Amino acid sequence: MNSLALPHLLGERSPNASRLRRLIRSELLARRSLAPADHNAIRQVVENLLSEAAVLRDQLRDNPKDEQKRRLCLALITEAVYLASDDEGRHVLWLRRKCIDLTGIAKPTPLLPLALKAYGPYDYDGDARRRRISDQNVSRDYKAIVRKLSPDVLPPGLVNAWNQPGCGVNASSRPRDTVGGKQSSPRPHLISVSTDGDKQKRIMRQSDGTMTMSLIKKTGRRHKLCGMVDDPRIVKLATAYIQRLLAQRKPPQFKHRGAATTPTSRTR
Repeated sequence: MNSLALPHLLGERSPNASRLRRLIRSELLARRSLAPADHNAIRQVVENLLSEAAVLRDQLRDNPKDEQKRRLCLALITEAVYLASDDEGRHVLWLRRKCIDLTGIAKPTPLLPLALKAYGPYDYDGDARRRRISDQNVSRDYKAIVRKLSPDVLPPGLVNAWNQPGCGVNASSRPRDTVGGKQSSPRPHLISVSTDGDKQKRIMRQSDGTMTMSLIKKTGRRHKLCGMVDDPRIVKLATAYIQRLLAQRKPPQFKHRGAATTPTSRTR
C-alpha cells in the first residue's frame, strides 16, 4: 500500500495521530496476547468483536434508548478497527472491503466511521431524513471516540469514560476546550443572564442525561458564545439562580389600547 494512502484511509491528518493509533493498537494486542504477525488470530478477534457489535445493534432496534448498550456497541467497533489498523494495511483493506460489502460505500471514507455505518446502531434503511440523521450521529460518535481515546483510555474503557459526569458522548464529541479540557486562558464568566423567552436556552439537557450551560458574552445587541460548562454543580447553581430571577420578574402591565400605550407605574 502507498504510504500516503494508509493515513487517508484511517483519517489521520498528522503524524501525532498515526503515533497515537500505533500506541493504542500495541496496547490492545498486548492485552489480548496477540502477536503483530499472527494475522489469522487478529482477524478472528476482529470478526468476533464486530459480531458482538452487530448483536447489540439488532437489540437496540427494539430498545433504542438503552444508552449503555449503545456505548458498548461503539466501543466494540472501535476496538475492532484499531486492531485492524496495521501499518502494512493488509487488515485495513480487508476490513474496509467487509464494510463496503455491507454499506455499498466505495468512496474513501476513513475506516472507523465506515465501520460505524456498517455495524453501528444507526438507521440507514429509512427515508432520506433518517439517513441524514444517522450521518450526523455517526459524525458525532466518531468525534467522541477519537477525542476520548488515548493510551490511558483504550476502546474497552470508552464505556466507563463516557459514564463519568459531564463526559457523555455528546460532551466528548466537542473540542476539549469547550467541555472542561485545559485552556490557555481562564474560563469566561457568565456575564449576563437573560430571561427573555427566546434566550432561556442557556441550559440544555443532552440525550445522554447530562446538562450543559452556554457561556454568553453580551455586547450591545450581539451575543457571543464563549464556551460551555458541563460541571453538574455549576449547572445546578446557575439553574437555581435563573429560576429565582424568573420568579421575581414581573411582566409590564399595559392599559387598554384606546386609553394609553405606556406601561402603568408599578407599586414598589
